[in-house]
Amino acid sequence: MPMFSTASTGVSVMAALAAAAASFIAADLIVYPKYGNLRAVAADVLISGVVLLEISYLAKAPLSLPGLALLALIIAAGEWYYHGYLSRTLFRRPRR
Repeated sequence: MPMFSTASTGVSVMAALAAAAASFIAADLIVYPKYGNLRAVAADVLISGVVLLEISYLAKAPLSLPGLALLALIIAAGEWYYHGYLSRTLFRRPRR
C-alpha cells in the first residue's frame, strides 16, 4: 500500500492483517469448501479489496485505482495457489 498511497507502513500492516483475517474466515473456510477454487479466489479478492480500500480511506490515504487493481491481481495469484495448499493440508481432498 505505501507504493500506491500515502499510507504508512503501520497502516499497511494493519490493513493487510484485517484483509487476511476477513478473507480467510469468509472465503477460505466457507466459500472454498462448498464452491471451489474459482469462486473462493473471487471472494478473496472482493473481500480483501473492500477491506484495503476502506482502511485506506479511514487512514486518509486513499489507494489509487491502478494500485488497487495491482493488489487485486497479486492477491488472486497468491490465493489460487494457497487454496491448493489448503486442499492438501486442511481439507485433505483433491482440488476442484
